[in-house]
Formats: sequence, structure tokens, C-alpha cells
Amino acid sequence: MRETLLLVADHGEIPLKKLISLGEITFGLSERTIRNHLNRMITLGPVRFMGREIRLNVFPVGFSKLPNGERTVYFIDQAPRRLAITYIAASITLFVLGILTILAGDLLGAMQIAVMILVLAIGPLFLSILGGRVRRKIGAHRDKVTCLVKYRKKKGIILKAAFKRSTRLYKIKEHVIKKISKRLGKPLRREYSIIFVDRNGNEIKIDETSRLYALNAETLHFKLKEVRSPVELDPYLYRVREIIREVESYLRSERGTSWSRAILLLYDAIMLILQKLAMDTKGINAIQQMEQEEERHFDNLIDLLQKEGKITPEEITQLEILRNLQDKVANGNYRPSREDVSYAFERTVRFIKKRYPKIMKDV
Repeated sequence: MRETLLLVADHGEIPLKKLISLGEITFGLSERTIRNHLNRMITLGPVRFMGREIRLNVFPVGFSKLPNGERTVYFIDQAPRRLAITYIAASITLFVLGILTILAGDLLGAMQIAVMILVLAIGPLFLSILGGRVRRKIGAHRDKVTCLVKYRKKKGIILKAAFKRSTRLYKIKEHVIKKISKRLGKPLRREYSIIFVDRNGNEIKIDETSRLYALNAETLHFKLKEVRSPVELDPYLYRVREIIREVESYLRSERGTSWSRAILLLYDAIMLILQKLAMDTKGINAIQQMEQEEERHFDNLIDLLQKEGKITPEEITQLEILRNLQDKVANGNYRPSREDVSYAFERTVRFIKKRYPKIMKDV
């Protein structure tokens, strides 16, 4: 249940279809399980009231319907946008009316309006307090986790950044490597892994495809360590190899049947390979400029590589098919099958082997 409520709390008002898709991708939850979670209550208590201890059963989520009939889910202390806008508009109107009433010399009327504003605030205040207690109960204080990453033992560099709970560990590693490279004035060319450090100082190696949801805390400590690999790969190619291995394990039914997650991973691999090709062709500065246009990052990479003759029109068509499939899966509009994953996997591996065959040596 906690996993479902975390997703709702992090995303605010979220369409039910998207919530079900995220639940499957992030935690491997079935649609039935998520629907059951959304109808359960949480017991809060004991709560002291007038010298007595009482327990409250709270329904932590609400439902609303959009004009198109789509159901949305929202956390108990996050009203749907339309209700929030209506409340704010009513409060502003009453406030302006109160000012005008005072200017007209009608103090009694102004007091009545002030009372109306206070009455309007009682409901949201109660829900805010109740929602806060529910969030503490499930450990969903905020939608971001503070990460402290240490690099090197002597004269170590410590980087601090906040990430969404849905962020994968390898994304944090990539962010840290970029920041450290920028601070040192030179790229980190060797292979690195990110190690989780628990409260007792123990270093724990965790699958870098895991999301921060798996590490239940508001502040997390990591170390960036150099890894010695039998096959020398840079961080981009190493991550691609890990993705290929993970998707293969899905196709062998070793990790369940989360086909949506497999499609998203394959798209990540394609983006990493495109970035690596672009860096090898035009240098790292070209990539940094492109990343500022996040929504067009894929198109910009394709345009650059096509101009440089590094990619064929047939390959562009195949990659755009994969991009469109990923978009539909990420938006919750499509649930892929094993055949979809097999098709995407075959095209992805073929594209990678043609450019960087050494990735596939130990796969």
C-alpha cells in the first residue's frame, strides 16, 4: 500500500491510468493491487484530544472525474486543481469585498466577511494536518530525496543534490560524474559505480537500475567508486551493457514480466548510444548544449548524426518507432507485450553492435 500512496503523493493529481502504469513499472504492482490499495484506510493514532487518546481511520486518497470521463487520483491534502482554483478565487473575492466594506465604514459587515474567510480556511487546514500525519505514517514527507555523494577518500569532493524518488541510481551517478568533471576541469574517463552508505557506515552495492523509492529515507549517502572491469568501457557504454543484460533477463522470465519497464530501459540504451556517438563525433560540449532542450534532445541528436553521416534513414525510422512506443508506455496509453519487447530488443542490439561491438562481448 505504501508504494501506491508514495506515487500518488509524489505526483499530486494523477490520472488513474498513469498511476497504474507507474505502479507496474516502478514496483511491479498489478492493476488489481493498486485499485485495492486506493480503497483502503490508514489508522492514525493514538491522537490526544481533551485528555483522551483516540484513533482515526483515514481514507488517504480522493477521486475526481475530468470532463472527458477520465478518473484522477489525489492525495488527501492535495485538492484537484479546479477545486483549488475555486477556493483561491472565493477567498480573494471575499478579501477584496472586506477591504471595500471597511473603506465604506461598515465594520460589522467587514467582521462578518472575516468570519466567512476563517470558516473557509477550516476545511483545508484540517485536511492539511490530517494529510501531514498520513504522510509521516507512510514516510512520504516530500517528493524529493536529498542525496550526498562523496568522491575520493583524501581531499574528497562531496556533492549534494535533490532528486525525485522515481530517479534511478544510474541517473544520479551520471549527474555526479558530470558535476565532478566540471569541477575538476577534465572528464572522468574511467568506469565508476555508485555505492549506498547506510546509517552504520556500511557500503552496500545496489542495482543501479533501482529507483530511490527502494531506499526509504529523506537523506541518502553514497560513494562514487572506480570499478575495474575486464572490458574497458566508459560510463555510457557500461550502462548500455547493463541495460541489455537486464532486458535479456526479462525475456528469459527471470525478473517477472514487466514489459513496460523493459521498453523504457531499451529507450534509455538508445539515448545513451546516440549521446556517445555524438560525443565521439562533435565532443562533449555539443551534448551539453543539446541537453538544455530536453524535449527535443532525441531529435537534436538524430539531426546531428544524420548530418555527420553516422546514421542511415532506415535506422532513423526504426529509432522513431521505438521512441513512439516509449512515449505511449510512459504516458500510460499502452501496455506492451513480450512481442513488442522482443522487436525493440532486436533492433536496439543490432544498432548497438554496428557501432560498439565490444559492448556485447560479455553479454
